[in-house]
Amino acid sequence: MGLDELEQKLTPFCLAHYETNSLSVHDVFKMPGHAGFAYGFSVKTINTLDKWYVRFPPPNVKFEGTADVLRQVAALNAMPEYVPHCRVK
Repeated sequence: MGLDELEQKLTPFCLAHYETNSLSVHDVFKMPGHAGFAYGFSVKTINTLDKWYVRFPPPNVKFEGTADVLRQVAALNAMPEYVPHCRVK
């Protein structure tokens, strides 16, 4: 998936999670390192500029083991004071 296509797909996702219909998604980029399909992006509203990242499992992979991103969310949420990280949903 290209960055332009991802930006288009992130817009309805962000609209569902923000309490405004007036927002824009921009600055989508591939994250550095070996995190697989990880991307950073910004969401601009009238009053805020939030920076986020999202991680997807590789296409056609089993959702277990290292590709289990939902398991990673549970692990990060279970130890917030021990592992510095951004808010995970």
